[in-house]
Amino acid sequence: VKLASSPNASGMTLEAPFDYCVITASTVVQARLYQQLIQRRVDAGLYPQSLKFRVYPDPPGGRVGSGGGTLVALHELYKEEVGRPAVADGSLDEKGLRKFFGGCSVLILHAGGESRRLPCYVPEGKLFGPLDGAGEALLSPVVLDLLLSLYFRYPWTQGEIILASGDVIVDFDPQLLGSSSRGAICGFGKLASLKQGSRHGVFAFSADSQGATCPVGDFHQKSSEEILRRDCLVPGAVEECCALDTGIFAMTLEWCIAFFRLAAVQIAQAGSRQTVLEQVEASMLYFDFYLEVVMASLPSQSCSEYLKRLAGQSKLPSSVLEACHTCLSGLELRGALIPSCAFLHFGTLQEFPDASIQAAK
Repeated sequence: VKLASSPNASGMTLEAPFDYCVITASTVVQARLYQQLIQRRVDAGLYPQSLKFRVYPDPPGGRVGSGGGTLVALHELYKEEVGRPAVADGSLDEKGLRKFFGGCSVLILHAGGESRRLPCYVPEGKLFGPLDGAGEALLSPVVLDLLLSLYFRYPWTQGEIILASGDVIVDFDPQLLGSSSRGAICGFGKLASLKQGSRHGVFAFSADSQGATCPVGDFHQKSSEEILRRDCLVPGAVEECCALDTGIFAMTLEWCIAFFRLAAVQIAQAGSRQTVLEQVEASMLYFDFYLEVVMASLPSQSCSEYLKRLAGQSKLPSSVLEACHTCLSGLELRGALIPSCAFLHFGTLQEFPDASIQAAK
């Protein structure tokens, strides 16, 4: 694959700047297929041998959302590499978690969709959708190639975890981040119209924000244009616009430990007590990373305000939401507004051809 910004456009010469690429799948069958397709690309020299790919399916009982899927993926990675669970009998192996996740960097790509709106790419899924411009390449370029290309140029720090969606190609110059603090959890936004923002997540930054990253004052999910105009206009922009969430979040080791503390919280369920992790693994809990998890870290937000805001939006019982707020509030939430950013969505059959051509360019 001869892509100008591919992770290894000229053969097996580059070392991966991060340790693990963890990909989520919807089923065991899909996970096995992903592993086979990835191995073909590794064997062909498209990805360096130093990068460890891991593919984990959702629990057999059903989907658990991007939040639950993130928890399952991180726990499965820990179990596979360390050889024991991070949560056992309600006890958290915090020392082991700090040692393992503090010594590596992890990219998580959520790719568990069933591609029902892209039937011609089932069972491969959107992650392996072919891109325009294959030329005479032995293996056609796919969405995963371009997704990885950004993170081969990203300024990783030890212990960092990055979460991204597998059906959106985002590309920008990551060196613009410089050495700016990314807090405990940092989202990445791009300039967008209020109309587009009303269909996605949107960051609200303070008016005096300076530097490559800045504190996030608020975070909206599919709010109306009127609300975005009131709360989320980008300060100093020439035209009326907002900071659209690209789906990329970078987290530190401290965030990871806090997330596992949430996993170890015991919640009453059907006359017994089970940890949040156990209930997620049994497909009894479903939650969205971009809703329950991110919003739990909004500054100066009481638990009652958090519960009120998520009423009617979250599928989690109030006891779990309270645990989310207890474990994740107080973590510094920052955001980076990328001035020039490609954002190509591969969600539908109508979008795919044009997005593929733009990606190849």
